[in-house]
Amino acid sequence: MKQNTDAWTAIRIPRAFKDSIDLFLIEHPELGYRSVAQFLVDSGRRRLEELNAALSGAARGAVE
Repeated sequence: MKQNTDAWTAIRIPRAFKDSIDLFLIEHPELGYRSVAQFLVDSGRRRLEELNAALSGAARGAVE
């Protein structure tokens, strides 16, 4: 199945960082990540959720 390339973009990251993720994924196949891209999308999504939750909590605390 071909992916819609219009829905994707490229980013540049340091090669050493990419290589360390590659090694981590090779050492931990039980995590189920198929690629560095999949890992980074998941990591970024989780981090955004954490930050949004923290900022929402901070905003509620300021109001209370």
